[in-house]
Amino acid sequence: MKGQRRLIPQYVKMTFPIYVHDNPSVSLPGLVATHIDTVPQTGRKRVMFLNREMERELGDQTFKAILAEHAGRILPPTHPKAKMVKYVGQRIANAAKQNDFKWEFVTIDSPEANAFCIPGGKVCVFTGIFKTLRNEDGLASVMGHEIAHAIARAFIVVYDDMYLAILNELGHSAEQMSISAALFPILLLLPPETFHLARLAFNLGVNLPFSRKHELEADAIGLDLMARACFDPRASPQMFEDWEKQHLGSSLTYFSTHPPNAERYTLLREKMKGPLTYYKQHCLDLQHHFRRHV
Repeated sequence: MKGQRRLIPQYVKMTFPIYVHDNPSVSLPGLVATHIDTVPQTGRKRVMFLNREMERELGDQTFKAILAEHAGRILPPTHPKAKMVKYVGQRIANAAKQNDFKWEFVTIDSPEANAFCIPGGKVCVFTGIFKTLRNEDGLASVMGHEIAHAIARAFIVVYDDMYLAILNELGHSAEQMSISAALFPILLLLPPETFHLARLAFNLGVNLPFSRKHELEADAIGLDLMARACFDPRASPQMFEDWEKQHLGSSLTYFSTHPPNAERYTLLREKMKGPLTYYKQHCLDLQHHFRRHV
């Protein structure tokens, strides 16, 4: 994404390496213990260093860069696909009941089959993904997954986990922590040709394992959200099965943060009982009010 490296130094200023540098006596266990957070939807414990205000600032900066990069390809709110994205996204966001998010849904005219969420609740959907979906339930699966990333704050956790892994790998003493905490921000400021190689190394060694975990967690949370928004949750594993047959998704899984499609639809079917029960008990009588097609 154009402008991404320009945003990184501002992010670095907001994260805990500066805290470690200014407090050289801090211990890794002490630092972790004071930043324990819980994913409300799953109960999983994680370490979180950025507060909500910092997260929103990071998201706002990133969102501006994305809008600038795709200027001229952002569909107007009156476009049918943009209306569908907002309609589906807003229903899922309402089901999430996260009042501290300012949700925005943007549709980008592009053949690329992609969607992503930016910290703070800004969801971008590329029109190319429509051709891979059967109906609005499929779109709800995609958007439920992305909204799940936002409410689980997975984007922020990935970077916090990277810092922790660096600290843990290079040593636990205060002096070593001060040095190692400074290494990652310096890495981000390297010349482009060096930066890209170093970033790949970090992705393979640190970022990918966390990201794959977050993807599966977002699948499970998204499944529950789409059911609570009265979208058929059975569309979620069906979508991944369709993608598997179309040879879409993570064909090179070692270099992808997304687990294989087969793994995802298998796990989703294992988690189907609760969401499907909710859907059948609360939503079937409402479907004639909701039903549209992608």
